[in-house]
This record gives sequence, C-alpha cells and structure tokens, in this order.
Amino acid sequence: MIDAKQQGKGYGRQALSLLLEEIRQSPYGKVEHCYTSYERTNIVAKKLYESFGFEEVRNEEGCDIILRLKL
Repeated sequence: MIDAKQQGKGYGRQALSLLLEEIRQSPYGKVEHCYTSYERTNIVAKKLYESFGFEEVRNEEGCDIILRLKL
C-alpha cells in the first residue's frame, strides 16, 4: 500500500514490478500463478494490475475482485 500523499508517482508500479521479479526467481520452485485482489471501486488498482497482465478470475457481488497472473 502506498500512502495517499505519494500515490501517482510510480511507486506502486515499481513495487509490483520488483515483487513479481522476486516471485519469478523463487528458490522454492517454479511459481505458476500470482493472485491479487482489489476493491471494486478502486479503478486505479484495476488498471495497474491489468497493465501487468493480471486477468479477472472472480467477480462476486459484495466481494473484492480476484485477479490472476500466469507467470
């Protein structure tokens, strides 16, 4: 999570990029998928995750949207 005063400066994008690289280089074996979620009203998060290739896998009323990225 990025502090509201620091949002829009690319920190979230950089953090997600670094996190995904760490997951891809996992010493515990090949990781096939990465999952995340966002509150349905958070359109900025939706666009960020989709820009990395995450795809929606669950969208139930009253719940967060679940996304998956094939690594």
